[in-house]
Amino acid sequence: MSLPNNFQLLTNLTGKLLQAYNDNIAPGESVDVRLQPATGTALIVTDRRVMIIKAGLGTGGGLLGACTKSFPFDRITSVDLRISFLGGHLQLTVAGSVEAQDSRLMDMMRSENAITFSSEHKEMMKYIANMIRQRTDSSRAHPEGQVPTQIPSASIAEQILQLAELVTLGLVSKDEFELAKKKLLS
Repeated sequence: MSLPNNFQLLTNLTGKLLQAYNDNIAPGESVDVRLQPATGTALIVTDRRVMIIKAGLGTGGGLLGACTKSFPFDRITSVDLRISFLGGHLQLTVAGSVEAQDSRLMDMMRSENAITFSSEHKEMMKYIANMIRQRTDSSRAHPEGQVPTQIPSASIAEQILQLAELVTLGLVSKDEFELAKKKLLS
């Protein structure tokens, strides 16, 4: 799905949303989406995660501050996009996150893992939801920073015993055994 030309994914944020954004973006983190789809809310998609920022009482951000919630792609289990005549909401299902159980507007506005948007953002939110799904799938297919489980190698003595068994079975000659044993002991 391609984004229509009249949409900009990197829009300006203001006030508490801008401050929270600046406080939470890590050095070297590439931002692909910076959007304010409704008053008091911002949606940020980077190369590493999705951030939802809420400011103001109606959004659950508090009277004076802003609430920022970060969701790494490898922890997102699903992306729910609901569109209605007046707009809609995007909700992330994330391990360890409290989820709004129904789609009432006030619940979605206050939910830490959901963001509401107006009708003018419908097409853009479809594009963003697909982007998040693709990155979530990609992070599961190629997890970063994970060390593959390694089978512990046998001790040198165990390896020599295994080679000796191969000699007994006639699968390795005595010369091959001596050469391999010399390599192991050096």
